[in-house]
Amino acid sequence: MSQLKALVKFPKQQECKLHYSDKQVRKIIEMWGVWSSNSTGCGWYNEAPGMRNVLPIEPDDRDSLCDEDALVIDKMIASMYSPDNERPMGFFIMHYVYGINKSQVAKQAKCSEKTVRAALLLMEQFFAGMLNQRYSVGFRLVLDAG
Repeated sequence: MSQLKALVKFPKQQECKLHYSDKQVRKIIEMWGVWSSNSTGCGWYNEAPGMRNVLPIEPDDRDSLCDEDALVIDKMIASMYSPDNERPMGFFIMHYVYGINKSQVAKQAKCSEKTVRAALLLMEQFFAGMLNQRYSVGFRLVLDAG
């Protein structure tokens, strides 16, 4: 192994700085959920199996995103949908758009709360990666400007 290292020079790894913390990412997703639940014509997630029986909720007065930011984020979240494994997106929509807490999501899905938390954490981290990647190439949210 040491001979291999001597023959091959590996480039020095650059430290990757993340612009958005986990807390900021969750806040952005929550604001997207408010925007999504209040916006008409934004219902791609209603087509997901298991989402048809969830009743619409009343408009929310919590902080929301502007349409420009929300549409970009909506596309990023939609890209995480996998027809092979629909449950994580179902958990994500039920929690962030419909405001159902994690234990109730688990009860409705007939699984453990640990499963719901793990799926949400994985999706949050994947979204954080996409958001930080876009930030590194120049994408800025209106929140960043204010």
